[in-house]
Amino acid sequence: MSHLVPNCQAWKINVLYASFDLKDPVISLRLSAVIEWPRIKWYVSLSIVGLIIGIGIWICSLLKGSPEDLWSLLDIHYVMRMIYPVPLLSVMGQNPLKDKITCLLNYSILRKCILGMFVPGLLNLAMPAIIFRYMLLGALIPIIIIDAPYILLLMLPPLILDVLGLSMAAAAGEGIGRAWLLPRRTYGDVGRIEALKIGAANSLPLMLKAILIFVLSSILEALLGYVTPPFLS
Repeated sequence: MSHLVPNCQAWKINVLYASFDLKDPVISLRLSAVIEWPRIKWYVSLSIVGLIIGIGIWICSLLKGSPEDLWSLLDIHYVMRMIYPVPLLSVMGQNPLKDKITCLLNYSILRKCILGMFVPGLLNLAMPAIIFRYMLLGALIPIIIIDAPYILLLMLPPLILDVLGLSMAAAAGEGIGRAWLLPRRTYGDVGRIEALKIGAANSLPLMLKAILIFVLSSILEALLGYVTPPFLS
């Protein structure tokens, strides 16, 4: 009977692996429903476009031999850093983990998610806001790669969560903003107040998901920021 035990364990492992296989269409559909992919995919695409534009600006500044254009862009990023902090880089160092998480929650939820993306979304300005945010980050990525390439690998997990969270905040803000500014075009023959109620009911749950993602991202980023200096030393 002992020879049956390894087979049983192998069967359990296979079942467990199959249950979490992301290629499973059922799991993919559930994941898509949880993150509301149809609503946020446009903003995710804009984030990628912004990153590409930023990297292109960096390349063009090198080809033109005028890096002062890039430094001007980075000066803008330095001024905007209180709203648009760079993932991971803002908490590198040996500060206490609790202080890192508190700082990141303040940055991520209040300044980046709400002020930096949700509020522009209310004014139907989420598209330029999200492109501008990732264009600045895209201009920094080549510099990060040259200076410390390992940091970019550590940045990827919080950066992915950052894109998802801000895309959700942008979609939520524009959902409410369109309901208020363009009620008939958005929801048909309804009044502005009624359209606003519908828009809020559809968008606020998505905003709560964005906040939850940034809570998880802050914890992950704080941990990565804590282990980065020894890793690079």
